[in-house]
Amino acid sequence: MSRPLRAAAVTVMSCLVVLLMHTIPMPGIVWLADTELHTAAEPWTVALLGLGPIVSAFVVVELLSLVVPGLSRLRHAGTRRAMIWLAIALSVVLSAVQGLQVTSWLAQSLQFSGEPIAEVNVAVVLCSATAATALLVALARWIDRDGLGNGFAVLTVFVALMEVLPYTLQDILRLKDTAPDLIALLLPVLVVLALTIGSTLLVDRWSAPGRLPLPSSGLLPMAGASSLAFVMMTQLDIASPRLLACLAMLLVVLPLASWLFNQPRRQAALLVRADPALEPEDAVALAKRRLLIATLATAGWLGLLMVVWSVQLQQLDVAPMIEITSVVTATMLALDLAEEWRFRAAAPDAPVVIWSEHRLYAVGIAAQRLEAEGIPVLARSRRLRALLQFFGPYVPVEFMVAPGDAARAAACLEAVLAPSEGQL
Repeated sequence: MSRPLRAAAVTVMSCLVVLLMHTIPMPGIVWLADTELHTAAEPWTVALLGLGPIVSAFVVVELLSLVVPGLSRLRHAGTRRAMIWLAIALSVVLSAVQGLQVTSWLAQSLQFSGEPIAEVNVAVVLCSATAATALLVALARWIDRDGLGNGFAVLTVFVALMEVLPYTLQDILRLKDTAPDLIALLLPVLVVLALTIGSTLLVDRWSAPGRLPLPSSGLLPMAGASSLAFVMMTQLDIASPRLLACLAMLLVVLPLASWLFNQPRRQAALLVRADPALEPEDAVALAKRRLLIATLATAGWLGLLMVVWSVQLQQLDVAPMIEITSVVTATMLALDLAEEWRFRAAAPDAPVVIWSEHRLYAVGIAAQRLEAEGIPVLARSRRLRALLQFFGPYVPVEFMVAPGDAARAAACLEAVLAPSEGQL
C-alpha cells in the first residue's frame, strides 16, 4: 500500500468510527413509554455533544492568548503544542459542563402529561458524553499524526456533512417532480463548485509567490450577509434585504476584515525578516499592494457567491438545507486533501510536520522562503483555514517537508516566523 493510500485509510477509518458513534444510543436513558418524543430523541447518541466542546475550547484558548502574556508568546511558537494540549484539556471540561446541562434538560423535558416517559441516569450520560469527546480528540490526533489532512478539520466538516446530506436528499426527493425547483436547488451548488475549484486553481497557477491566501477576509462577510438579511427582513421590514446586506458586507465588513487579518505592518515585519535586503518602506508598500489585490479578488469571488445565494433563495420557497458556505467549506477541504495526497506521493519519504502557523499572511512568505532554499514544502490545510481565519484555531496551517529537510526547514522558519516583541 502506498504512503498516500495508508494515510487516506487512517482518515477514512476515523470518519467511519465517528459515523458509528452517531448510531449508538446514549447509555443512561431508559424509555418507559413509546411516544412521539421517543422518536424525536433518536439523535441522542453517544456523540450527542459532537465536536462543539472541542471547537469552543480552541476558540477560548485563542482569545485568552490575546490577553495573557504567557499564552501570547506561545501563539506562534512552532507547533504550539502547549496551547493544543491546553485546548484539549479544556474541551474535556467543557464537554462535562455541557453534558451536565444537556442531561439536566433531558431529565426535565422527558415528561408527557406530567408523567415521566424515560428515566435518565445523569452520571452515565455525563460520563458517556465526556468519553465520546475524548475519543473524538484521539481520532483527530491520529489523523494529524498518520492520516491525510488535519484531524479536527476533517472531522468537523465530516460531521457537518453528515447532518446536512440527509435533509438535502429529502429536498431532492421532495422536488423531483418539479423540475424548476429541483434545478433551483442543484444548479447553484454546481455553480459554486465550479467557481470555487476554478478560482482556486487559477490563483494557484498564476498568482505571484508569497501572495495572501484567499479569501483574505474569510467567509465572515458571507455569514454576515445571511444574518443581516434575516434581521432586515424580520425586524426592519426593509425591501430587498439580501441585496442591501450583501452590499454592506462587501463594502464595509470585507475590507475591514481583510485589513484586520492581514495588517500591512505585520506583513512587512515578516517580509524584512525573510529578505533582510528589503527596505522597511518597500516592505510596507509591497504588503499594502498584496492586501489590495487580495481584497479585490476576495470581493469578486464572494460577490459572485452572494449573487448565487440570493438567486437560489429567491427561486425557492424555503431555504435549502445545503448552504453555499457548506459547499465551499467541503470543496476547500477536498482541494487540501488532494494537494496533500500529491505531495505525499512525490516525497521520497513520509513527510513530517515541522511548524504550525496561524497567521495566514505569513504562510505565503514562509513558503516562498523555503522554496528559495530549495526545500519542497506543503502548507497543509491552507485553503480551509483561509475560510475560517481567526475563528479556526483548531485548523492550523502545518508546514510539511521531507524528513531529510526537516532540520534545515525548521531553522529557516524559526528565523522568519518566530515571534518578536509586540508581535501577535
